[in-house]
Amino acid sequence: MAIISILILFFSSLLLFWFLDKTFSAKPLFTKNPKLKINYSFKSWEFLDYIALIVTISTATFVVLALLITLDFSLSKLFAKALFAIICLSTLAFAIFHYRIHIFYSSHATTVNLLAAISTLIITLMANSIADDFLVNFTNVDATQFPSAQKTFTFLGVIGIWLYIGMYASIPIYVLVAINVFFNVIKTQKKPPLDVDSCPTQPEHNNQRFNRGFILMLGVSYSVIIYLGVVGSLASSAEIQLKKILVFSSFHLPPEACDITTSIPNTKIALISDKKAVIAKPDRELGYVFTTEDCKIQSVKVTRKNSDPIHYLKDDNRQLIAPKNISPISCPIKYCSILGSGLCI
Repeated sequence: MAIISILILFFSSLLLFWFLDKTFSAKPLFTKNPKLKINYSFKSWEFLDYIALIVTISTATFVVLALLITLDFSLSKLFAKALFAIICLSTLAFAIFHYRIHIFYSSHATTVNLLAAISTLIITLMANSIADDFLVNFTNVDATQFPSAQKTFTFLGVIGIWLYIGMYASIPIYVLVAINVFFNVIKTQKKPPLDVDSCPTQPEHNNQRFNRGFILMLGVSYSVIIYLGVVGSLASSAEIQLKKILVFSSFHLPPEACDITTSIPNTKIALISDKKAVIAKPDRELGYVFTTEDCKIQSVKVTRKNSDPIHYLKDDNRQLIAPKNISPISCPIKYCSILGSGLCI
């Protein structure tokens, strides 16, 4: 997988440099004017051109950072995540407007929404079954004993299934984009017909279509690499993270609540009946290890805090203090002065 990513990165970089050379060879960057003013106009740019610029800059930055990392350059994870998000989101936006997917959706909104609703329903049912399977495998207890975790696992399962579908759809999408760019190259290089009455496509339009297709392929290449890397990272740590979510959502009691002694800190318990409990013990390798033991419910220990006295009865040479927990019946006098001085609050 790493070799494929490196090859895609390498050939995409070659295509990028070839594209830049082809673009600026016809129109020089600088004129012979001593002011060195850039000989390029942005007035004819459209919305897609600006998105294409974002895709190009972000992917070029990705290439530079990848080369720096190979030289033991340290990079902030937050910056890397932000760069990955910019590449993927800008590529997605570019693809939507380039292939006019938004117009297709507007024309077939009812059909698309119906198919999306049916797909979501099917995926939700599948996610519910997968969530129950995970809970039973983790604890050997019926999944209905953990209703909060069951709902959370179902929600995460829906997201996971969509990510799984996207993982298998990314390669065909990449192939289709590459084929589209290939046909654009053929159309661009095709010579105009000799017939005077014919109306060939303008070369500028062909070049623009090719350039946009190439930038889209560039963005899709890096987006696929990033997407597959993120999915692989999530899949490798999914089991441990799900166990942590299970404990956070359904395990709230300490071992002392069932008169269970353990030397492992941060151990939590979830009651499944009056005499049974599932114990979640932290584990360095597996995240948590779940066991089922007998539970003898203990009474809740009531602890009171020492409160400062607020009832003061003062006389000239003596001071009487009443504790805070004296009821109004025992001390019915409030907000009044007694014995000549002081307040009974």
